[in-house]
Amino acid sequence: MDREKIVNIVIFLLIFIFILSYFKPSLIFSDTTLNGGDSGSHNYLLQIMQENLAKGKITSWSDGWYAGFPSFRFYFPFLYILGALLSLMFSFNVSFKIITILGSFLLPICAYYSFRLMRFKFPYPILASVFTLPFLFLENNSMYGGNIPSTLAGEFTYSFSLALGLLFIGLFYNGIRTKKHFIYSVLLLCAIVLSHVIPVIVLTFSCLLFLTLFRKEEFRYGFLVFVFAFLLIGFWTIPFLFYAGLTTSLNFIPDTSLSLLTPENILFLLPIAILGLIAGIRNNDKRIILFGIFSFVSVLLFLFMSKGHVWNVRFLPFYYLGVSMLAVYFIGNLYERFNFKLKYLIPILLSILVLGLVNVNVGFVDDWIKWNYSGFEDKKDWDVFDEMNLYLDDLEKGRVFHEYSKSHNDHFGTPRAFELIPFFTNKGTMEGLLIESGINSIYHFVLQSEVSKDKTCPIAGLRCGGIDIEKGFEHLELFNIKYFVVTSDEIKSLIGNDSRFTLLKEIDFIKIYELNRENKYVDYLEFEPVVMGKENFRQKSLEWFKSNETTEIIYSNDDVLYFERVDSVRKIKEKEIDYNNCFIDEEYNVDNIKLKTNCIGKPLLVKVSYFPNWKVNGGKLFAASPALMIVIPEKEDVEIYYGNTYINVISIILSILALIVLIFYRRLRIIR
Repeated sequence: MDREKIVNIVIFLLIFIFILSYFKPSLIFSDTTLNGGDSGSHNYLLQIMQENLAKGKITSWSDGWYAGFPSFRFYFPFLYILGALLSLMFSFNVSFKIITILGSFLLPICAYYSFRLMRFKFPYPILASVFTLPFLFLENNSMYGGNIPSTLAGEFTYSFSLALGLLFIGLFYNGIRTKKHFIYSVLLLCAIVLSHVIPVIVLTFSCLLFLTLFRKEEFRYGFLVFVFAFLLIGFWTIPFLFYAGLTTSLNFIPDTSLSLLTPENILFLLPIAILGLIAGIRNNDKRIILFGIFSFVSVLLFLFMSKGHVWNVRFLPFYYLGVSMLAVYFIGNLYERFNFKLKYLIPILLSILVLGLVNVNVGFVDDWIKWNYSGFEDKKDWDVFDEMNLYLDDLEKGRVFHEYSKSHNDHFGTPRAFELIPFFTNKGTMEGLLIESGINSIYHFVLQSEVSKDKTCPIAGLRCGGIDIEKGFEHLELFNIKYFVVTSDEIKSLIGNDSRFTLLKEIDFIKIYELNRENKYVDYLEFEPVVMGKENFRQKSLEWFKSNETTEIIYSNDDVLYFERVDSVRKIKEKEIDYNNCFIDEEYNVDNIKLKTNCIGKPLLVKVSYFPNWKVNGGKLFAASPALMIVIPEKEDVEIYYGNTYINVISIILSILALIVLIFYRRLRIIR
C-alpha cells in the first residue's frame, strides 16, 4: 500500500472517530424513540412510509394531521423509503436514527469522491473531506440546513440531499468531460430531488450556467441529465409542481444580513477561498470555476429571494461549502509546490489542526445529540406521556385536539411531542409537521390560539387571536374533534364546568376531555351553502373562518344547483336548509368514506381536507370552506375515495417512457 492511501485511511479514521465521538453508537443503536425539535415528529412519517410501501405506494392520504393531508406529495420520500427498508434489518427506532445521521456522515465521503471524479490528485480529495467539518459543526444556525444543528432540528433530509449534491458536482463534471456515467448522473440527481428540493434549485442554476462554458456536445449531455432526471421521477415531480398552489406558504421573510456570509467557522477560510478562486481562474481550471459558480449562485439566491415558500437563508449552506472547497484548492496548490521527503505528512497535520479548531468551537451540539438520541423514553415525564397515549389508543375512534404548550419540551423532550399522537395511537390530531402540506394548517393555528394558553402561529402575517372557548368549540366541531387534551390551568378552569366537555381521564397535569357532540365525518349543514370562485380561496376562507359566519362556501367557478353565488364573505345571507328528516350512515376509512343516505340532492359537509385526488361515486364533490369538502348525493349509496387524477396518470406514463428510453439510451444514441 502506497503512502497516499495510508494517509487517506488515517485521515478518514480521524474524521469518523471525531464525528462518532459526538454521535455515539451507544445512542444511535439504542432502541429509543428519537425526539427533540422537529425531529421526533418525523417518526410518524417513517411509519406512514412503511405502510405505503406495504401497499406498493410512495404517496398516500394520511389522516393523522390537519384533518388529513397528502403524505409525501409535497415532502421528500427518499430517506423514508430507505428507512423503511432498513427497518427490515433493524428496529424501527434504530432505522430512523440511522437515516437522520446519514447526511452528516456522507458529506465528508461525498466531498472526497467528488474531487476524485474531477480528477484531482492527492491530497485534494482527502482535504476536501476534512474541510467539510467546519461547516458540519457550524453552530451559527439550526434551521438553514446541512450542518449538524440543522440535522438535529429535523432538517436531516436536507443534509442528505446536500451531501449527494456535492457528489453530483463531481460526477456531472466527469460526465461532461468523458461522456460517461450518464445513467448514474440521472439516478443520482433523482435521489437528490427526492431528498430535498433546495439543493436541486442551486444545482440546476449552477450547472446550467456552467454548461455555457462548453461546446454544444457537452451542453447537450448536461442538459439531458436534468431533463431525464425530471421525467424519470415525473410521477412525483409533476404532481408536486402542478398542485404546489394548494400548499400552505409560511411566508418566510428574507434575512439578508451580510454577517451571515462570514460565520465564525467559515471566516478563517474565506481569504484562503478567495485566493483559491483567483488561482482557479488564472489556471483556467473549470473544476474550480464550477465551485465558484456554485457559491455565486447561492449568494445571489440568498440576497434576492423574495418573501414566500422558501426562506432565503436556506441557500447559504451551498455558499459555506463552496468556500471550503475553494480553500482546499489553494491549499492543494501550495502542497504541490513543496518538495521535501516527509511532505505527505502535511495533510495529516493539517487535518489534526482543523479537527482541533472545530472541536474548540463546538458548544451545544454534544448535549443536543444526547437529548435527541436518548429518546422520548429518557425524558422526565415519559411515563405520563406513555400512559396518555395508551389511554387514547383504547378510546373509541375520533380525532384528538391537543393544547399547545412550550413546557412540553421540558416534560417530553420537544414542544411538538403531542404531534406524535397518531404515531403512538390509532387517532389523528390536528397539529403536525409539514405545515406546507396541510391545506387546513393555517386554520388550525387560528383554532389553536382559541383553545390554548400558548400558541405558535408560525405563518408570517397570520394574526392569531387570544383564547375564545365559544369560537373554539365551533371550530373543534367543524373539524370533527372528539377528544381534547389539556395541560394548562387556564384552559382547565375555562372548560372544567362547561357542559360541552366531559372529563374522561386525569394523568398527572394532563386532562383528557370528550366533546359532547356526535362524532360524524359527514354531517348536515346548518344553512344552505353559497358559491364563490376558486381564485384566492385561502384568503376567502381565512376571512370566513375568523368571522361569525356558519354558512358554508362551495368553491366552484361553475354554478352549483340553485345555490346563490356571492363575491364576498360579507354578502353571505343565511338560508335555512330542509333535510326533511333524511339520514346518513357512514363508514369512515382513511382513504375512503362510504355513505348510505336518502339525502339525495342535499349538500352534506365532509370533515376531511380537500385535495384534487378525492373522487366520488354516486354524487358530486366540491371544495368547501375552510378547506373541507361538500358532497351532494345523487344515489343512496355514495363512495368518496382517494384516487388518481389525470395529472397522476400522465406523470406515471412519462416516467415509464423515460425509463424505457434510458434502458435503451445507448442504442438510441442519445449521448454521442
